Amino acid sequence: MQLVCELLGVMAAGTLIFVAIRRAGVDPRCAVAAVALIPVAVAPVLAAPALRGAVMDLLETRQADAQLNPADAAVLPGVELGADVGFLAWARGQFAEGDTFGLEIGVAEDNGPRGESTMRQVLLQQWITFQLAPHLLMQPAAPGELADADWVVFYESDPTAYQRRQLGSVQVYAPGFAIARASDAS
Repeated sequence: MQLVCELLGVMAAGTLIFVAIRRAGVDPRCAVAAVALIPVAVAPVLAAPALRGAVMDLLETRQADAQLNPADAAVLPGVELGADVGFLAWARGQFAEGDTFGLEIGVAEDNGPRGESTMRQVLLQQWITFQLAPHLLMQPAAPGELADADWVVFYESDPTAYQRRQLGSVQVYAPGFAIARASDAS
């Protein structure tokens, strides 16, 4: 908004300059060309202070991130989200090449009135999908069903809530964090 106000001020100043140049007897085309250059030349000078804070924040963030080792940098967004990155690394280590997975994220108490997912659940699903790549996330055919996948990842969710015939062996990482081999997976 500040930049828009500054540009409007420059344009008003250009109009005043145009009027003054025309009164001095300068050709209208030259006056228009001169006035058109004024906003282009002055706008970056006026915008620099407004952008300075953003540039300084970007440089500080870059400096802090440069001190991270590659492994920490790879999981930093998940840590900031509050994701259990250790569980995801463990789960990824259990999968064989080409395995697929389904995902069950626990329902938070702060879900909307109709039970819709919270932003955190959506972000967790994206982060988990990214962390478990190159394994493919399979979506269930209908809500409440398990996905047709080789593994089911239970994140903040209890695998005992599902029928045992749908699940093979369950490996628990910590309370609320487990993976289960699908009973029909090879």
